[in-house]
Amino acid sequence: MRRTCALLPVVGALMADRGGTLRPRVPLSAKTAAVADRADTTSRLLALEAERRELRAKLDANMERQRALALGADVEARAPQRTADATSCEASPTVWTEACDVDLDDDAAASTKRAKAAPDETPGEFARGALSRGTWLVGLLAAQSASSLVLETNEAVIQRHPVIVFFLTMLVGAGGNAGNQAAVRIIRGLAVGAVVPGENGAGFVFRELKMALCLATALSGVGFVRVYSFTAATTTTEALAITASLFLIVFLSIVLGAALPILLEKLGAGASNAATTIQVVMDVSGVLITCAVCGYVLDGLPLLSALGGGGLPVGS
Repeated sequence: MRRTCALLPVVGALMADRGGTLRPRVPLSAKTAAVADRADTTSRLLALEAERRELRAKLDANMERQRALALGADVEARAPQRTADATSCEASPTVWTEACDVDLDDDAAASTKRAKAAPDETPGEFARGALSRGTWLVGLLAAQSASSLVLETNEAVIQRHPVIVFFLTMLVGAGGNAGNQAAVRIIRGLAVGAVVPGENGAGFVFRELKMALCLATALSGVGFVRVYSFTAATTTTEALAITASLFLIVFLSIVLGAALPILLEKLGAGASNAATTIQVVMDVSGVLITCAVCGYVLDGLPLLSALGGGGLPVGS
């Protein structure tokens, strides 16, 4: 009893030092568990932060890929295949890595997937698709026949300068190829979302305008060498007339090829129709430009005479 009474002052002092509350001692196992929980939480936060950085890098790489697609650069279409250390992906599924971004389809599954790739459509849907495409092609066929009217109108110029006939297919073919190339790149940009009409469409068209100037100049130089050096009885004036026609055709085709998909997309006519449309447009306009430029340079005819304004030289 005396010992208990003697310990009371000591206990009171300890309670006073601790704010008047006697706190129970925490077991050592509880402290260890708390430290382990904090370490586990820290490791999870670090893993989540690493995943966030990797996903951000993936997003940036995807945006660069879309820009590259819009500019016509070649990119790897297939996803990376499973590597030898793919077990690390299963061991740490929360952290994304390039090796974990794999295509899990084997050859058999991939072949089955390709076999089922054909659209499952009703006969009515197929008929509507055929009608839509056929209507567009019939319209293009009728428009392309206008080139024969241009040739008939400028028959006199063609008879005086057979060199026009020799290189007419080269000229309209170059225009169709250049315009189709520009149109396909813009269509691909529209498909991946890199080109958005009303936002950055004008910027892409302006870029293609600069590209048109460069490509038209380069192709004109090659065309002059081709016409003048490898064709007998071709004068310098005739070679220059063909070269000028080639420059105008290529320049116009690239600009129209870039603008036409965006225009059709805004009109709701489908940007995919731009590739065939630009081919027909440049066939007709290529013949018209060639006859107009050659008639003006070689015979002094007014530029508008190619439209049927007459075949008399300027000043006569």
